[in-house]
Amino acid sequence: MAQTRVGKVVEIRLDEVPLDEKQITELFSTPRRSELIATYHISLLSQTEDAVSALTTAILAGADYVDIPMDFPVQTRTWLVSLAMNRGCRTILSYHNYRRTDSFERLLSIAKEAAGAGAD
Repeated sequence: MAQTRVGKVVEIRLDEVPLDEKQITELFSTPRRSELIATYHISLLSQTEDAVSALTTAILAGADYVDIPMDFPVQTRTWLVSLAMNRGCRTILSYHNYRRTDSFERLLSIAKEAAGAGAD
């Protein structure tokens, strides 16, 4: 008999999973054994509106965490952090460099910036 692995935290990449608003709401509002992180990575600024819509829906539905990329426009990022805080959703502000690993000093600077911007 196969064993089912249950993670303590599961990240849902809303940019990779084709879910509509109703499905996002169902996913994040359903009782579960694992905490859920909602995230949406954008590669173009034109994707910001879709990202904000999906993340807002997840936060309002009951996401445990929202992972907001640091490269989101500042006003958008600030709004999502505020919404998450008001809904009891913890915030992760993430940074991704797919070409290289930044220096320790740069990573420390990014971590300080994220903490100052409201990351939990």
